[in-house]
Amino acid sequence: MTDRAPLVMLLLDSLSAEYVEREYVPFFRSLIPEGEFRSLKSLFAFDGVMATVMTGRWPDETGVFGRFAYGPRESVMRYNPLRALNLLDKQAYYASGERRDERPNAWPVKLVRKLLRRYWLDGALSNISNYARMPMALAHNFRYAMTLNKFDEMPSISGHETIYGKATRQGRKSFFHYAPLPDAQTKLEAIPDIENYALIFVHTWGHLDSSGHDFGPASAEIRAMAGQCDQQLAEFVAWLRKRVPDASFIMFADHGMHEVHTTHDVGPIVNDAISGQGPLVFVDSTAVRAWGNEGELLKLSERLSGLPGVRVLSDEDLIANHAFFPQREYGEMMAVAYPGYVFSPDFFEGPKKRLGMHGYLEDTNWLRPSLLWFGPAFDTLPSDVQLQVMPDIWRLADHALG
Repeated sequence: MTDRAPLVMLLLDSLSAEYVEREYVPFFRSLIPEGEFRSLKSLFAFDGVMATVMTGRWPDETGVFGRFAYGPRESVMRYNPLRALNLLDKQAYYASGERRDERPNAWPVKLVRKLLRRYWLDGALSNISNYARMPMALAHNFRYAMTLNKFDEMPSISGHETIYGKATRQGRKSFFHYAPLPDAQTKLEAIPDIENYALIFVHTWGHLDSSGHDFGPASAEIRAMAGQCDQQLAEFVAWLRKRVPDASFIMFADHGMHEVHTTHDVGPIVNDAISGQGPLVFVDSTAVRAWGNEGELLKLSERLSGLPGVRVLSDEDLIANHAFFPQREYGEMMAVAYPGYVFSPDFFEGPKKRLGMHGYLEDTNWLRPSLLWFGPAFDTLPSDVQLQVMPDIWRLADHALG
């Protein structure tokens, strides 16, 4: 191996170790004898997984836990023209400009949404669609925790060097792409000197993740889709190994997927927040985060802790899971649903029915992400290296990048 052979990192979204054990992905399994395979403990973080992988640091060190954090002064919705819809009916609209009551939009609203989609602006008007199903009346309270899908432009996160920063410091290039594998191959084919890159990172299989939510992880639909993804992986790896014979590979998932059997309706809690009769809330499918005065939070805590499969986290719980943030930007109170339970409506999919969901607080076979590494860069990896948790992926990448 030359000292310039690339490290290829493939994030195979939602590839549960259980999928590997059940032989949903035969090509992926066929690669295991070339290297080492592990199932990792699922990380308690909502969008902090990527920051953790990039830096080898826990969420409480990177400061990245969820996609949205409290911060009205830094919200991209502050200057969004769609906020004028609040004057019409603050309960009727999502931050994207869609109506919450499912009635059609008036033509001025349709025009504004069309213009915003066409002229995708940076800064105050960017990432509007990523606010998804958040009620307009609440959206301006939140900021993004970090810029998504631009990791190759981030040499550091909260002062911690990323793997991209390491490549830059070595004077070498890197590649990041979030797309299906055939599209990633097309992008890579257009780079004439790809064999001289330090790092090739592809985040893919997003449709396996989204379909897992719709059909459930043990469904026939997911087994078939996993097989199709696996075939694309076979074609991509064969092409890339021919193009870059000395490349080394780290293939991993960001989470697994667990079957959902119970949905808790938190619509009244959201409506209370909109009307100002309860604390501000942010609803993920498996967490309700809230900000408010002590009385409001105590009342909400009692309300949520009475639901089966739900736990209101103490500071000790958060510290133990590397998710304690003293400034409370991710919630002054956090209630988390255990595997099999979800909250609805959530601020990403609204009241959409979910049959599968990630898990964050509790570890199960279905929720354990897969990790596989092989290639020349790992011939000298110390035999006593134990890889058990998500931050350990950094150790592999750091070793391969030398």
